[in-house]
Amino acid sequence: ISPSLPLICVSATPFDFLDAISDSDEMKINVIHGIRHENYFGISEMLKLNLVRDLPESYKHFELNGDVPIISPEIQKSIFYLNQFQTGIGIIRCSTTNEASRLKEYLSGLQIENSETILIGCKKTESDYSIQEGLSLLPRKIRIEKKKIILIVIHALSAGKDLKNIKNELRFVIETRKAQLANCVQGLPGRACGYHKNREILIYANQTI
Repeated sequence: ISPSLPLICVSATPFDFLDAISDSDEMKINVIHGIRHENYFGISEMLKLNLVRDLPESYKHFELNGDVPIISPEIQKSIFYLNQFQTGIGIIRCSTTNEASRLKEYLSGLQIENSETILIGCKKTESDYSIQEGLSLLPRKIRIEKKKIILIVIHALSAGKDLKNIKNELRFVIETRKAQLANCVQGLPGRACGYHKNREILIYANQTI
């Protein structure tokens, strides 16, 4: 590309621009910040409203005491919170299929009124539904069947997966990613961002990131 040819990039997220500014020694880069509508609910608003609760580096969804599974306090608090609503959805990220399958099994032992636990992932053979199938089921299960859904995702549901109007029914997310800024922010907390009025979301994530 000719060095005299201007290049314009438009993005809803600042990470690419920040990287370009910090890594660029030769190119002149000008950043023009857009103005968000006052009704937009984003990561900044989550932090200002103290909705983000810190998930420790050592966090695990569950531990075994002999053969007895002990669900994390964070999940227990999230389930208790979900139970306070007539309907809604909670989303938990798992890093492996084995972890996700075991967590689904252990959650079945908890008393969650009118609930259903669904496992989704990129590989349909390792989950109940593919990502797209699982997301397409949510409106009917929540609004028509009046369910409380616990959605367990396996390395899925990052940027580009839009919950749309279901964001109004989102009760909690537990984001276990803690190594990279974009992966964490654009992960489950990012799925809660948008133009909606839901400000009652319980968010567990790495607060430092």
